[in-house]
Amino acid sequence: MGRDFRVLQNGRCCKLRPIKETTSPNSHQGLLPVAANLIKEMGLSGDVTLERLPGGRNNQVFKITAVEQRFLLKSYFVHKDDPRDRLGNEWSFLRYAWDNGIRCIPQPLTADKKNHVALFEFIDGRKLTASDIIEDHIEHAIRFVIELNEYKTSDEALNLPLASEACFSITDHSNCVEQRLKKLGEIESCDSVGKDADDFIKSQLVPCWKTVRKGMLEQFGNSDTAMDEALDMKERCLSPSDFGFHNALLEQNGKLRFIDFEYAGWDDPAKLICDFFCQPEVGVSHAFFPSFKREVLQSFDHKGALRERIKLLFPLYKIKWCCIMLNEFLPEGAARRGYANQNAKTESREEQLRKVKRYLTESLTYC
Repeated sequence: MGRDFRVLQNGRCCKLRPIKETTSPNSHQGLLPVAANLIKEMGLSGDVTLERLPGGRNNQVFKITAVEQRFLLKSYFVHKDDPRDRLGNEWSFLRYAWDNGIRCIPQPLTADKKNHVALFEFIDGRKLTASDIIEDHIEHAIRFVIELNEYKTSDEALNLPLASEACFSITDHSNCVEQRLKKLGEIESCDSVGKDADDFIKSQLVPCWKTVRKGMLEQFGNSDTAMDEALDMKERCLSPSDFGFHNALLEQNGKLRFIDFEYAGWDDPAKLICDFFCQPEVGVSHAFFPSFKREVLQSFDHKGALRERIKLLFPLYKIKWCCIMLNEFLPEGAARRGYANQNAKTESREEQLRKVKRYLTESLTYC
């Protein structure tokens, strides 16, 4: 990652000594000495305990207790077919945000690139449900986006990577969905649920996407040149990516803390806004859409063009989230879920397919 790892100690930001590289752990027990080494690098000594936490969808997370202090250890998923540097992305993004005074995130403490693990502040909070969401939570999310982009012209911000699947033209957005649909063609229909998923994709999802794409092309007069036009740098934003209340914790004091930034980086603000309201895990009422869009748009130039792009892309991102939900049926998606949750039940594929069908029906009834 090419950066010094630092930790805030006694109010001062100090560089940590280089971390000794060890053999990559492949089990809970194998992580214990790695965790102990990270704690030692922070200047702490004594017994270290490691407790696996539930809920990780792409990575493994643990609560570390050392010298009566708690920390969060994150072990990142690595796969030969997924070259993304999840640790590097999340670390650089959090480092930028924390260094610029943003505190609605976990403090990044130290990391071990060789073993694909990082240590963070432990946040004692609970997950939100859709029925929990109130206007104050929406305001928290708006402030976070605005604060992230307040220093986006700084050298540190400009050196941040692109977000995962970053899109800077309408063609980029469209190709992203096309590629995901193509990937879903690899689903193995060797059992009843696999066959059901394959049939749903071919008979419902693909035709719906063709309708959405046709509408987009008509908006641009079927001009590839217009769709290929890329956003200027000043029209782009720093995005948490995969942004929503599914990646947030509510503390007892009512403060909302956002987590999980392994896909974060430079992106189209229209995508950020669409994702926030399209993500299905903790759905956000569309009653909040006008105020969220209005407040976030105040931070960007070319507001009219951005407003039109959001309107154009919203149905596209509904289709994209259907594709994301169907990742459960792909070999790499299954491997990632298995890594994050080794006790996952095979029935989840059936439940996931039911969710996708319901999501498409509720979201795109005009298709």
